[in-house]
Amino acid sequence: MLQHFFAATRQFCYLSAYIVLKPLLNTEFPVRMRVTLSSHRCANSGRALSFFLLLSVLLLCDVSRAADSDNDNTTGDQYFTARMGGSLWNTLIDNGVDPTQWRAVFEFNRDYNPAFSRITSANRIPRGVTIYIPLETDSDVPLRRRQRVRPKSSVVLDTVLFFGDQPFLRIKAGRGQSLGSVVRQFCMPGRAGDRRRHANMVRTIVSDVRDIYRRTGEGYSYRAATFHIPLYLAEQYYDSLRSRLKLIETSAGHYVPRERYYPVDENDIRHTAAQGESYADLADRYLAPASQWPKTYAFHNNQKQHLRYLAQQIRHYNMNQPLWPGKVYYLPAYLLDGRYFNSNPPVALRKKTKRKLVYDNGLEILLSHHVTRRKAYYRRRLKYLPPLKRQFENGKPAFPDMIIWHRTGIEPEVEKILREKKRSQFSLNYIYRKAVTNFYIDELGKCFLIVDPDKNPRDHSGNPVDYRCFWNGVSRVSDVSIGIEIEAWFTSELTADQLQTARKLQQVLRSSYIIPDERVLDHKKVATRRGPGGILVRGRKADGLTGSDRAAIGIEPVLDPDVLRGLVSPNLDEIALRRADSTDFWFEVELDDDLLASARRAGWKLSGRFWSAPAPAARAGTGSSFE
Repeated sequence: MLQHFFAATRQFCYLSAYIVLKPLLNTEFPVRMRVTLSSHRCANSGRALSFFLLLSVLLLCDVSRAADSDNDNTTGDQYFTARMGGSLWNTLIDNGVDPTQWRAVFEFNRDYNPAFSRITSANRIPRGVTIYIPLETDSDVPLRRRQRVRPKSSVVLDTVLFFGDQPFLRIKAGRGQSLGSVVRQFCMPGRAGDRRRHANMVRTIVSDVRDIYRRTGEGYSYRAATFHIPLYLAEQYYDSLRSRLKLIETSAGHYVPRERYYPVDENDIRHTAAQGESYADLADRYLAPASQWPKTYAFHNNQKQHLRYLAQQIRHYNMNQPLWPGKVYYLPAYLLDGRYFNSNPPVALRKKTKRKLVYDNGLEILLSHHVTRRKAYYRRRLKYLPPLKRQFENGKPAFPDMIIWHRTGIEPEVEKILREKKRSQFSLNYIYRKAVTNFYIDELGKCFLIVDPDKNPRDHSGNPVDYRCFWNGVSRVSDVSIGIEIEAWFTSELTADQLQTARKLQQVLRSSYIIPDERVLDHKKVATRRGPGGILVRGRKADGLTGSDRAAIGIEPVLDPDVLRGLVSPNLDEIALRRADSTDFWFEVELDDDLLASARRAGWKLSGRFWSAPAPAARAGTGSSFE
């Protein structure tokens, strides 16, 4: 069977070769139908057939290549290809093309791009699709130059005065880079903490730049071709600020006695530090053991944690300075002989259920939105963020000895609309998902426990890596404070129910932890940011209790220790400008009287409409500089 098949195939090949080659060669080629041909003629015929097939393939390739070259001449020199991004507009920006010509680009792809055969709208282009961008259109303006408009990485073009008299870096963004990419390249230090705080630092710097654009009235785009970045936000200024604050903290030459800025109680214990002493040694030497403290005290049954907690109290009372041999330090009188709990009587827990906690003073804390480990993750999504451990920068454990009051900042118009829709507890769900505070008080005065007081609720005061909060020489304010959010706008008055709940909650917390009057603060008191000249400035936040609110719940005025020492600028000029700006959240917000009193005591003087910094001689020994 196979022999007959091969023979028939050979005869077919001979006939095909004869029909095609005879007209070309003009020679006689007799057709032999017998199978018994000589091997010599078969070999010649096979070579002729091979030559014919090879010639046909070459001719077809030339024709196809010519057709492709003709097609390339018609459209190939008129466009370049790109990958579709999030939108056609952003894709054109990333490739240096005028985005206003998106319609012409879309119509060009409808005509020439096979991938657009079923795409009827520019809003429905899938990600990753190859798009054709024409080099020129019917209009006089070319879509794109033949050379790249934007480099691969961002470059500094010049130093200009963009806002006020402060220098700004005029930066040309690289191809496909956004403001966040520019910030990572020029503003981020080499060591910015863990990954989460690194990302938070990028967001905070972007927020500062966006706020500057808003105040200048300039148009802001996250993917603009050029950006203006304040020079004081550059990496080298951050390193300089960090080194200076570290030097003040670790150098004995910058020691400041407490009596220079605060009056010393006559009952305070005055101690001269010796070589090798620690604050824990002072606590163990002068203060009572944990067993002699009330049962409501958080560390009543833990002597080791008790000594650490009292050591932290003594350190903060002495301006958060290390123990230098020969220097004078004070132990606060409220830690002696149970005097603190005489002025802050214990409030015991009367009843505990799955739904609420009830205390002796009548406070009810609801547990419906309590963030626990069981609710840390939901369906493999980061829906409920777990709280953080309280610790200092060196990794040692920290304990809460402060209260920070916040306001949610919901606008009155929005609150009115939500009330008309019979909505309540406007910010509770967001606070619950993000775990950004320990306690929440709604508009009706109900109190909710969000995060246990012994844990840090996601840096509620600000990112310590970028110095978004700073008090008494400590940047990790969230690790030593308990955050309380009150549902209210910055300028609205708190209701009587909210003030009553706030007063009762404060009593409960101060009966469990040692929180003196000078450490019951507002968010606007501790919030800072990096400012011109590589220094820290106040005024980043406007939320917290007003002076009348603090008086209503029994909080005494407190001076700003960092303004007194010259570590932080009060930034009163900028606050005054923002309070007069109707588009700013500082608009008509009450000026903090404690900040004003601290600035006057530190030597700041009002000259006309602006405040002048104190003379360098007035800040001798502080190690700060406002110039």
